[in-house]
Amino acid sequence: MTPYARRLGIIAIALLVASIYQMTVASSMLIFGAQLDLVLTTAIVGSMLCDANTASAVGFTSGLFTAAMTAPPISGFGSILVSRTIVCFLIGWLEARIVRDSAVLAPLFGVLATVLCAMLFFAFDPQKDVSHWTVVMVGSAVYNGLAALPLFWLIRRLAGRDDTTALA
Repeated sequence: MTPYARRLGIIAIALLVASIYQMTVASSMLIFGAQLDLVLTTAIVGSMLCDANTASAVGFTSGLFTAAMTAPPISGFGSILVSRTIVCFLIGWLEARIVRDSAVLAPLFGVLATVLCAMLFFAFDPQKDVSHWTVVMVGSAVYNGLAALPLFWLIRRLAGRDDTTALA
C-alpha cells in the first residue's frame, strides 16, 4: 500500500468513527448550547494533511456523512455537502501552498473553517433565528478549535507526514 493510499484510508476511517461518535455521544456534550461537530473537525484536520483535490473529497465525504445524519427534511442536504467541500478545498489549497502540515494552525483552522462553513451554509439555507444561530455558531467554532489540536496530533500520528509537502 502506498503512503498516499494509507493516509486516505486512515482519514476515511477517522471520518467514519467521528460520524458514529457524532450520532451517539456528541449531542450530550453541549457547552452553553454549542455542540462539538467532530465530523467537521475531522474533515478540517484531514484536509490539513492533504492536497486541494484530496481535501475536497474529504470535505465531500464529511458533508455526505453529516447530511445523511442531520439534514432537514425540506432542504439542507446539498448545502451541507457544498459548504464542507468548499471549506476543505480551501484548507487543502492552503496546505499545498502555504501551511505545510502545521499543528500550530490547527486550532485557528478549526475556528475559522467552522465559521466559514456555517456562513456558507447560512447563505445557502438561511435560518429563522439569526441571533441564536450566531451564538451557537460561535460557541461551536470555539469548541471545534479546541478539539482540532489533539485531533490533529492523533490523525497525523496515525496517517504519518506527507514527505512531498512537509518542510521538516
